[in-house]
Amino acid sequence: MNKDNRRQLKNLYINKEIQNKVIVMNLICMCIIAILIMWIMLSHSTESLLSKEAKTGLSSGMSLSTKLYILIAISFALAIVSQLWLTHKICGALVNFSHVYDRIAQGDLTQKVSLRESDFLHEEARLFNTMVDNLIYLVSDLKKENQRMSDALKATSPETWNAQKLDECKAILKNQSERLTKLALPGHD
Repeated sequence: MNKDNRRQLKNLYINKEIQNKVIVMNLICMCIIAILIMWIMLSHSTESLLSKEAKTGLSSGMSLSTKLYILIAISFALAIVSQLWLTHKICGALVNFSHVYDRIAQGDLTQKVSLRESDFLHEEARLFNTMVDNLIYLVSDLKKENQRMSDALKATSPETWNAQKLDECKAILKNQSERLTKLALPGHD
């Protein structure tokens, strides 16, 4: 097995919480369908053994094939409802993320991802909101440093400009540059 195939298999199980819920829901549907099929088949064979009509060749009630067609229709309906429910819980969260991404892209860092209690992706929403909080703190801190540097520059005129003020402004600019570099290029100190 080459390295690419191992990587694909390793990533097959990406989000255990969501994937487990989907798998369990599908297994429940399959078990219900299997139980119903066995029940119909057993009830039909029991009826045919006990029925007087079976001896005479006459049939009462629904045939086995009719029961199975009804079961298949019910199974499809259950599968569709369960899949709609699951995709609603996932897609609803993703739509919420998307709306928040759009507003943040427009510059509104006050937006937070808020999900319904029954939605999936709560951990991802918490991590995203923490990231936005850290960005807000960083932007606020950079604004304060810019204001300090602006105040230092306004307080000096060419006559009063000295090496200390110049060093203070250089230190502020260097600090801002380092912080922005860490933000944009993590690991490149």
